[in-house]
Amino acid sequence: MPSGDFYANALYFAVEVLTYNTFIIMKNNLLPESFIDKTINTIRWSIINIAGRVSRTARSVYLKLASTVDKLNIYKGIREKCVMLTQ
Repeated sequence: MPSGDFYANALYFAVEVLTYNTFIIMKNNLLPESFIDKTINTIRWSIINIAGRVSRTARSVYLKLASTVDKLNIYKGIREKCVMLTQ
């Protein structure tokens, strides 16, 4: 734990639990079926830790990824599912 204070540790643990549960919800609802049985580290290294850059022009915002087309399609699928959840 990060501290010797009981209440600080309890708050830290609560944030960890909230983060884990949010990740599980994301994994089950937004990611493709092939990622259901993957661990947090596997998903983090395969999807989240991808080098990218946000570029802005006068009218548009672009996300430039150093990745493959397969991972880009995964990102597009996640984005479409997120949009569907908001409607």
